[in-house]
Amino acid sequence: MEAFLLRLARLLLGGGLSARDVETEVIAAGKALGYPDVQVAALPTGVFVGLSPDAPVQFSAAKSYIRFDQLSEFLSITARLRAGDLPADQACELLESAAAKRAPWSYGVANLGSILVGVGLVALLCPTWPTVAAGLIGSALVAGLATIAGRVKAMAEFLPVIAGFLVSYPILLAADAGWLDYPFRTIVAVLAILFPGSVFVTGLADLVAGHSSAGTARLAAALMQFTLFFVGIALAVMAAGHQLSELLDIAAPAWPLGIKLVGVILATIGIMVFCYCPLRHAASIIALSGVAGALQVYLGGEVSPALGGLVAALVASVGAQALARVGPPWHVTYLPAFMIVAPGSFAFMTASQVSGYSASPLVSAGSAFLGVAVGTLLGGAIKELEFSKTLARGVRRRRA
Repeated sequence: MEAFLLRLARLLLGGGLSARDVETEVIAAGKALGYPDVQVAALPTGVFVGLSPDAPVQFSAAKSYIRFDQLSEFLSITARLRAGDLPADQACELLESAAAKRAPWSYGVANLGSILVGVGLVALLCPTWPTVAAGLIGSALVAGLATIAGRVKAMAEFLPVIAGFLVSYPILLAADAGWLDYPFRTIVAVLAILFPGSVFVTGLADLVAGHSSAGTARLAAALMQFTLFFVGIALAVMAAGHQLSELLDIAAPAWPLGIKLVGVILATIGIMVFCYCPLRHAASIIALSGVAGALQVYLGGEVSPALGGLVAALVASVGAQALARVGPPWHVTYLPAFMIVAPGSFAFMTASQVSGYSASPLVSAGSAFLGVAVGTLLGGAIKELEFSKTLARGVRRRRA
C-alpha cells in the first residue's frame, strides 16, 4: 500500500495540485485503505509518504507533467476509495492504467488552445477588430514557440523572455503606426496562457496554510517567471522607443458584459484544449468557469479587484464540489475555473482592466492576488469538511 500511496501522491503533485490538496487526498486514501496514521509531506518537486509515524518514509520525485484527462482518472480513484466503493487491488490496477493512458490529441494540437485563450482574452479586455486580429496572430506565434520549447529544453528555459519580446515588439510597432489601440492589454492577453499566475496563488495559499517550504518555493519560481516576462516586454518597449508608464496609463471604455462573457467562454475552451481536459466534462467546466469569470469581471470592475477575486475563487471551489456530487471530480472543474480567476492567467488583467479605478495598477493587482488566495483558502476549508464526511461514510461502509 505504501507504493500505491507514494505513486498516487507523485502523480497528483504533477497534476498541479497544491501541497495541501495532495496531502489531503493521499491521507484520505490511506485512511480509506485502513491506515489512519499515514504520513504525507508534499513539496513542489517531490513527496514523502509513510504508513505510520514510526514506519520508514519513502520519497519520490513528482511526475513532471500530468494531463487533466489523467488527473480526472486519479481523482475518481481517490473519490471511490473515500466512498468505500473500490477494493485496494483494483485501485492499484486503475492507477497504473490511468498513468499509462495516451494523450487524446498531440502536443502541437494542445498548444493551439493558446490561440483561443488569446482571442478570448482580447474579447475580454479590448474587443476591437484590430486588437482581435493582433491577438490571433500573436497567439499563433505563442503556440508555435511553445511547441518548439516543448522539444528544445534550452529554449524552454528562456521562453518567457523570447515570447515577451517577439509578441510585444510587433504590437507596439502596430500601435505606433495607428493600426490598433490598447497595446498593453493586447500584449497581456496574448501572453497570459504562459503566465505562472496559478502557481503564484497556489504558493501563496500553501504559505498561508502553513506549508512554508512548498509555498516559498512556488512563489520564488513564479516570481522568477514573471521577472523573465517583464524583461522580454521591457526590451520590446525600449526597442520601440516607448515608456512603460505610457502603456499602463491608457484608459479604455467599458465594453458590454456579454462580450466579456464570450471572451471568458472562448478562453475556457482554449484552456480545455491546452490542458487536455476530458471532453465528457466540457459542459461542467465551461459553465463553472463562465460563472466564476463573469463574477470576477463584474465585481472586479464595479466594486474592487479584491472582492472580485475572492468571490470568484470561492464560487469556483464550492461550485466544483457541488458538481462533483453528480459527475466530474472537483479538481477537474475547479482547476480550469481557477486558471480563469488566478492573477497571472486572468485576474492579473484586473490591473489593466479597470477603467477609472482610483488605485494604482500595482495595488489593484496586489489586491486581486490577495482576494483569490483568500477565496481559495475558504473554498479549500469547505472542501476538507466535505472530504471528512465522505471519508467517514466510506469507512463505515467498509466495516459493515
